[in-house]
Amino acid sequence: FRQMARFAAPEYPSRARAPMLLLGCGRDEIVSTPAAERFARRLDLARLAIVPGARHELLMERNDLRDQFWVGFDAFILGDAHMKGAA
Repeated sequence: FRQMARFAAPEYPSRARAPMLLLGCGRDEIVSTPAAERFARRLDLARLAIVPGARHELLMERNDLRDQFWVGFDAFILGDAHMKGAA
């Protein structure tokens, strides 16, 4: 609960200096996807990817859902230009 309060503090996003990829799962019953969306909007260097239909443990999901994670991960790590060239 202390960490959730820290994330909610207005000054918290200004302390984050590294690019971040946040992942949300459309059917997550443990973590609030809307809360993750609100948090991501407050960060300058964040990208949020939501995988509709996925539950909390994304990397243990079906291949089609897990594949969406890897596409988003590759785009984030390698940059969007790399993914556009692969299409």
